Amino acid sequence: MVLRMMFGMPGLLRAKGVLWFEEDRRNRYVFHWSGIKRVESVCSGPWESPPKCCLVLIGTDRVELEAIYSQLLKTSDSGKDKSAPNEDSALEHAERFCKKVEMDGRFKVLQPETGPVIVFGLKASPLRGVHEPELNGALMRLINGKANIFLTSAASNQGKT
Repeated sequence: MVLRMMFGMPGLLRAKGVLWFEEDRRNRYVFHWSGIKRVESVCSGPWESPPKCCLVLIGTDRVELEAIYSQLLKTSDSGKDKSAPNEDSALEHAERFCKKVEMDGRFKVLQPETGPVIVFGLKASPLRGVHEPELNGALMRLINGKANIFLTSAASNQGKT
């Protein structure tokens, strides 16, 4: 997995760009990897041009940066991350994850499950000053910091993340 590889590269200082995900072809995602290895990917809405991935890597070790670039090319050329489980397995994992989210009172499923993508969020308490965009952004950064799965952030139909 490319994200896990990036975490293992001390020479990678920063990365920024736009991403296109096969699972959400309509939308453009802005990607940011900070110097403290905080990883964010936020939906910025529909593409206004043909979809593409464009990523700038900034670092101190050219060999590491080229290895990341090479792995990104391999993953995008194959259409699938070779280290990822097969499609049936991914769908099974998504189904189990969706059931767990539905059973946990802290979360809500925002859209019905569609393939390996689960659209969910944390429930907020605006009267107590706890707002969904901040909660979901913090969750995304925490989970992405573990490099096991990758979460993105997008506004829900209610205008919340």
